[in-house]
Amino acid sequence: MVQEVELYMPFAPALHREAKRAQQASVRWMDAFGLYADDAHRRRLVAAQCGMLGGYLAPEALPERLDIIADFAAWNVAFDDEYCDEGELGHSLGEFTPVLGMLQRAVEVPETPVFPTDRYRAALHDLRRRLEAVGPAWQVARWAESMRGWLRDAGAHERVDLRDGSLTCGRP
Repeated sequence: MVQEVELYMPFAPALHREAKRAQQASVRWMDAFGLYADDAHRRRLVAAQCGMLGGYLAPEALPERLDIIADFAAWNVAFDDEYCDEGELGHSLGEFTPVLGMLQRAVEVPETPVFPTDRYRAALHDLRRRLEAVGPAWQVARWAESMRGWLRDAGAHERVDLRDGSLTCGRP
């Protein structure tokens, strides 16, 4: 039997007035970069409503910042699904780790798109460029550093099952 737990919330949930628009824009952005493995994955991502999540995360954000938040949420979920949870790359220690490094490089080098043929790296570079347009350098640097930690943690979730030598990523 599942027991429901009541959580204390010191404030009422708030949703950005443009969350639905951000959701639609985020789907277009996701489509532009092809951030899904197949049509079924795309349908799941659209149903996850990352744009709406952005609206809850930043209910008072300026519209262009809301779009960045919504698009980053979409990138995060899509990458985690395709690379860590479901895709073959997340099960190959030798191949996955360099990809994480290349993604970090895309975050750290705003001058030119690095690895422009990879859709996740190109999308991450786009987010970096857009962040620079709306935020001060110190905040962009904090985001880049937080991405370093996130990508490092994504790699740390890889582990070898000592029973059969298989690699798992993000799964117990």
